Amino acid sequence: MVTIDLKIASGNKIYTPIVENNVEVHLEKRGAPGTLTFVCLNDGSAVFDLGSAVTLRINGVNMFYGFIFTKTSDKSNHVSVTAYNQLRYLKNKFTYVFEDKRADEILKMIADDYGLQTGVLANTEYMLPSYVCEGKTLFDIIETALDYTFDETGTEWVLYDDFGKMTLGNPGTMNYGLLINSETAEDFGYETTIEDMYNDIFLAKIDKNKNVVETVQKTDAENVRKYGLLRYYENVTDETKTLQTRADALLEIYNRVTKNLSIADAVGDPRVIPGSLVYCSLQLEDSVLILNKALKVNTVTHKFTNESHKMDLILEGGEFTA
Repeated sequence: MVTIDLKIASGNKIYTPIVENNVEVHLEKRGAPGTLTFVCLNDGSAVFDLGSAVTLRINGVNMFYGFIFTKTSDKSNHVSVTAYNQLRYLKNKFTYVFEDKRADEILKMIADDYGLQTGVLANTEYMLPSYVCEGKTLFDIIETALDYTFDETGTEWVLYDDFGKMTLGNPGTMNYGLLINSETAEDFGYETTIEDMYNDIFLAKIDKNKNVVETVQKTDAENVRKYGLLRYYENVTDETKTLQTRADALLEIYNRVTKNLSIADAVGDPRVIPGSLVYCSLQLEDSVLILNKALKVNTVTHKFTNESHKMDLILEGGEFTA
């Protein structure tokens, strides 16, 4: 049995909508806010506005805090609702120039500028000497800062919303001992692709006058012969950054076949968010055996009814890259 506690605050009133069918929470690791969707019965008593706050708790566990962006009514008196958590406001675009700031400091500055709430923001350690962002989404600005931090330190940080508070977490600390196998998941999908492969890295350093002052190219000739030329090109404006080091790092990251592992209808756990670690024991199609291997959650969709909590997962880690 699953206890679904869904509340909508509109003005000075709090409503408990009569929910029909599934309640779903969809969370992605990068570039997208968390989404809550549900269908409720319009019985005349639950009148709420766009922008109303909505909360979801599952068996007493805080699951989602956000704001209603879309309502759709039909002739059967059903209202379909879509709400987003506050990461939705990171889709705004702006121009920033940062000097000697860490990624967590950049996030806090943006949150303060836009009136967004923050929770625990871990010290990301690496100081970006100069970082210019012109007309970029706030998502892009923050995630690029986290990418630079990963390139320089090897430490990954995940941005997520913790029930109304933007938080930076480390996947290594988000381990709940959850096991995915043929008994705890109804199905899985295993895909191999070179869609996201780059076997040639070409970087150009641009000065303040838009002149190219240095270029570096790093190529895997064998993979170019095998798959064709797949080039990554980037203009680097950070004068302190070493192009060769960045080219080496980018080739290491992108010069490989992507293996995607998706899990369907696993036994649900409300603590699982993007960045969480789960353990897998599965036999894949090409005789690859995953045995008690920790993989990171890239995307999760939690699906709730009064009878069950299931979740669909896209996992990454090691050979697997979502």
